Amino acid sequence: MAACASPLDGGPSEPSSVSDTQSSALADGVISADEYEEAFSRYRSCLEGAGYALVMQGTENQSYQFGIPAEAVESGVDARCYEREFRQVDILWQLSHQDTSEATEAMRECLRAVGIEPERDTETVARQLAEAGISIENCVP
Repeated sequence: MAACASPLDGGPSEPSSVSDTQSSALADGVISADEYEEAFSRYRSCLEGAGYALVMQGTENQSYQFGIPAEAVESGVDARCYEREFRQVDILWQLSHQDTSEATEAMRECLRAVGIEPERDTETVARQLAEAGISIENCVP
């Protein structure tokens, strides 16, 4: 079993390997919850069609967490299915939800604990911590 959870780095992408359905979902630059669900379902179905099943581990920050069978990775099936049906949707979805993650909220709590009102976006919150001399590692479990 390969330990992957919604991988963000799938290697170089080839535009021709992206399905028309994924391309359509990306067209407006915003991924809806339905588009995310549908893309994940297509990715999962692609793997299942090749004889592999994801090991579902729940969701975190509105993103699926899962394990990929090592055989699917070794055979290249995972990379093909992920690239074709889910990769770009997954990346855009995760980026658009990073500001609501548990880690970002933990960083906000660290700032509040020292009397600093945290900003909304993750990048600015991290900068606020650095300016206050607080290590991110001290905030995020």
